[in-house]
Amino acid sequence: MARWQGMEGVAIATLTTFTIYNFIRLVFIRKRFNMWPFTDKTIYAIVLAAVTYGLVYILLRNLHGITGILLRSFLFSVLFIGGAWVLHLTPDLREVYQLMRTKLGLRNTEKP
Repeated sequence: MARWQGMEGVAIATLTTFTIYNFIRLVFIRKRFNMWPFTDKTIYAIVLAAVTYGLVYILLRNLHGITGILLRSFLFSVLFIGGAWVLHLTPDLREVYQLMRTKLGLRNTEKP
């Protein structure tokens, strides 16, 4: 039998604990309130995040340091937010966009 030691053991124990706790909480919400917090758009968002991560990793894997961190973060954000916008993954994104335009004093050029 393997014995977990060091940081890896702590990380695996924490992951296991959070997974079990959240699964029990999910089952409780489903049984008690007859609610399910996930839709098919949740799966699309996870796939979009994985594809975006892979693409950014492949494109910028040779950049290191602060430049690499900034460029990877910027590219991931642009691709993920753009993908969420195009796929209409959340209605809140358009509301945030309109709020930002209002706060910046930009004219609303979109028709309702």
